[in-house]
Amino acid sequence: MSWPRSLRLFTFSGVPVEMHVSFLVFLGYFAWEGWSFGRELAGRFNPLASHIWPSDSLIPRLILQGSPDTWAARTQLWMPWVGLVWFLCILVLMFTCVVLHEFGHIFAARRFGIATHEVTLLPIGGVARMASIPREPVREFAVAIAGPLVNVAIFGALWPFFGFDKGVLFREPVFSFHELGALLVAWNVFMACFNLLPIFPMDGGRVFRAVLGVFFKPLTATRIVLWIAPVVASALIWFLVFRFGFKPWMTAVLLVFVLTGGQMEYGQLKRLEATRGLRLGELLTHDYLVLRPEITVREALALCRRCGQEVYIVHRHDGLRSGWTGGLTMLVWKGRAKMLLEQVELTATSPRDSDTLADHILEIHPRFLPPLIPIYEHGQWIGVVNPGRFDASL
Repeated sequence: MSWPRSLRLFTFSGVPVEMHVSFLVFLGYFAWEGWSFGRELAGRFNPLASHIWPSDSLIPRLILQGSPDTWAARTQLWMPWVGLVWFLCILVLMFTCVVLHEFGHIFAARRFGIATHEVTLLPIGGVARMASIPREPVREFAVAIAGPLVNVAIFGALWPFFGFDKGVLFREPVFSFHELGALLVAWNVFMACFNLLPIFPMDGGRVFRAVLGVFFKPLTATRIVLWIAPVVASALIWFLVFRFGFKPWMTAVLLVFVLTGGQMEYGQLKRLEATRGLRLGELLTHDYLVLRPEITVREALALCRRCGQEVYIVHRHDGLRSGWTGGLTMLVWKGRAKMLLEQVELTATSPRDSDTLADHILEIHPRFLPPLIPIYEHGQWIGVVNPGRFDASL
């Protein structure tokens, strides 16, 4: 049994919301930051200065009770736990806003007939995996702007009660509920502004590309946005690190992830444009390996290596299945080398007609594509298409 990459949290409106396993590390880091802050605060806490705490703060209720002789001991006992729980509450509320932001995209995409497979929470934010990316400028604009508009709506709902104080994001917490509301107001302003920066593939980059798409072809519009993205990203790093004191490594990881995602989508768009009008029958590869289901994993891996193949296809009782040699290597590493291919969990492979347009395949998110796609013509199997090697086929 392999470790899951994501943990299912709940399902809303038919869309699963999952937490990537890396988020557990982030959760632990945030809890440790809260505990450490509570311990540091306990070391310099002066019970006699209790008037500095707001009336709705948790500190007077938990610590400044009973005899003053017990306040010091209660401070050392409670303050680290208050810090830990408070930081985790902040994290949960912030990522609740992230989930609502993603569902803004989802409901907008649904209006155009685009389904969403799941929402995944990562330490750097949320990602909604849609079945396809809207290519028309108007649709892309509507889907991209919907997320930040949700944050604007949350800001509008909370602002009359808590006001707007941007400094609450950067000063020490006082553990009051009013401060928590003010923090959410400022967080949603930050989310809306940050996501609207013209850095592709963030929302602002998509909005900018949609506007450019009115005047340029999609590939040209994407190239222009990608030229601008590093300049904006560099300015953002300086602004966040030197003006607001963000941790440099967290900022760098976020922007590397974003810029890498932009380049990957640009490559996918180039393949889409290059195959526009081509049919799958014109992109066939005859260099593939068909394995028997009764051979073992070790034998299958040896055959793949001998033939220099990274993917393979298997005829089984439950239909055609395909897989990657990397999966076979993992099974050998886990001690399952003697398992038959008949028993291995492989990707279902639906045959396609040779007249199917290639861009229909590339519109699908790469995660949901099989390793190989069998191609039929007049009921006869004539070859396969390897979605991962469209460039070589072209």
